[in-house]
This record gives sequence, C-alpha cells and structure tokens, in this order.
Amino acid sequence: MNIQFCDLCNESVAEKELKAGSAYQRGERLICAACDEAMGGGGFAVAQASKPADSKPAQPIWAFAGVTAVSVLLAGWALWHASAMDTQVGILRQRMDTVTSEVDLRWARLNGQQEARWASYSAAATGDLDRQGADWQERLRELQAGVEGASRTAQASQEQLRADWAAWKKAEAEKPKVDAPWLDAIEKLRSRIEEQRLANEEVWVVLADRLQLFEESVRTPSAPASADGAAPWFALTQNLADSNPGLRLEALFSLEQTRDRRVCTYLLPLLTDPDPLVRVACARVLKDHRFRGAVPVLIAGLEDPVLSVRIGFLDSLRIITKRQFGYAPDGREADRRRPLKDWQDWWAKFGDSFLAGDPG
Repeated sequence: MNIQFCDLCNESVAEKELKAGSAYQRGERLICAACDEAMGGGGFAVAQASKPADSKPAQPIWAFAGVTAVSVLLAGWALWHASAMDTQVGILRQRMDTVTSEVDLRWARLNGQQEARWASYSAAATGDLDRQGADWQERLRELQAGVEGASRTAQASQEQLRADWAAWKKAEAEKPKVDAPWLDAIEKLRSRIEEQRLANEEVWVVLADRLQLFEESVRTPSAPASADGAAPWFALTQNLADSNPGLRLEALFSLEQTRDRRVCTYLLPLLTDPDPLVRVACARVLKDHRFRGAVPVLIAGLEDPVLSVRIGFLDSLRIITKRQFGYAPDGREADRRRPLKDWQDWWAKFGDSFLAGDPG
C-alpha cells in the first residue's frame, strides 16, 4: 500500500481516499479529507468524480473570497492612509503658516529697531560734528585774541622804545660834545635796542603768518600747509593734534607705514604728548628714521615720571647718538641726576655740530 502525507496537517492519506475523492491533489500539494472539510469543502469530491481523469481540479470558492477580502482591506487601508496623510499635510501647512507669520513679525521688529539705532547714531554723529566745529571756532577766536594781544604788546614796546630813543637823542643833542668812555656803552645800548625792535617786528610777522595758516587750515582742512602738502600722507597729519589719543596714535602708525622721512617734522611735537603711549610710539618712529632733531626733546624726556617713557627715550637716544653716559632709566632719581647732566652738557657743547651732521 502506498501511504502519503497531507501537506497541511502531515497526517497519513491512504491511496483509497485518493480514489474515493475524499483526499485530492492540488498542484504539488496533497490535501486530506479533514483539511478539506475544515476549509469549507464538501462537494469537491463529486465535482472531481464527474471530471475526466486528465482535467485539472477546480479552484475553491473560498480562495477567491479570500483574495477579494484582502483586496478590500488593502483598498480601505490605502484610503485611510491617504486621509491620514491629508490631515498631516494640513497640520504641517498650518504650522508653516504660523512660523512664516512669526518670522515676518520678527523681521519687521528687527527692521524697526535697526532704523531706530541708525537714526540715533546719525543724530549723535551730527552732534559730534557740530561740537567739533564749535571747538575749532573757539580755538580760532582764542588764537586771534592771543595774536592781537601779542601785536598790541609788541607795538607798545616798539613805541616805548622809539620814544625812549627819541628822548635820549634829544637829550644827547642838547648836551655838549664830550669825549667819554661811556659813549661806547651808550652806542652798544642803542644797537641792542634797535636789534630788539627788529626782533619784535619779526615775531609779529611770524605770528601773523601762523594765524593765516591756521585760518586756511580751518577753512579748507585738506589744503596743504607746507611743501609736503602734495604727499599722499599729508592729510593724516591733521589727526596728530586731535583731542582723542586713540586717533593721534592711529595717525602716528599710519604715517609710520609711509616710510617717508619727511613725517618726522610733523611727529616731533608728539614727544611731549599727554598720553605716555603716544610719547613712546613717537620716540620709536623717530629712532627708526635716525631723526637728529628729536635729540634735545628726548634728553628732556629722560626726566619723564613714567618709567616706560624714560626707557623708550633712552633707547632712541642710543640709536640716534650712539651714546648712553651710564644713564639707568629704572634707577633712583639721585642716581639718574649725574648721567642726565652729562647728556645735557654734551648737547650744549656738541648739539649744533651734531644737527649739522657731525657725530659730535
């Protein structure tokens, strides 16, 4: 007897069950009568018996019903998923609209704050310019008053000298001619008076020229004040007299970058600047150019109360003059007094020849 096994329940299937139709072959699988009944079969054996032996078994109805149910479920799930997606898209769109509105609101607020700040900065800058213009006008008036006072003083001195000279000449003309040694002294005095008068006139001319140059610089700040006015760096010299030490220092560094020796004449007043940092930086720049005209001011700066300034000035003096005289900038004041006197004596003796190019 040929015994086979069901491919679903793995129970034995006799050959007589296959012949009776209670068990049947479906494709390559063997299905017993119990499994067929559990799946809702029953009339399958009759239909199987009525068919020719070589025909294929018919598909059960429950198979088509299962496929239809699965299709319906899949279609329902697809519809539900599409509806859920539409809901999620709607929620995301609402959130996007909310975020966009908040961004627009914040952007408008930021623009308003920026415009307010710009207006404030513009007003402050305008006020600063107005105050600077008023300061320049005040300085111009003070300089004019000083020049006028010096002019009046010089004129009064000249008039007094002329009156004294005329009175002395009249008195001398009325006196009898007497040969005496004191006449030479009087003549020398007369010569000195005349020299003083000429010196006063020269001072007046210099003051008038300075006043004219200052007025021109106030009216047209970019106009050149000397033969160096054609240099591209000349406009930077205007900031050397600024009240802000930061601007003075920035102008000093900018002029240093030009590598032009002519800037030394404009930098020389910064050796007595109120700010110690500006004084030290100026000494370094003049040292790089070996500018001999700075030596007397550097010697005077050895008495500066700031240690860093004394150190910077001594270093510049060493490079320019190649001398030191044993001066220690960090020593006690009593120990510095003698070397400082040596510096001063050397300059009094050899200063003119040193400026002329002699090593001294």
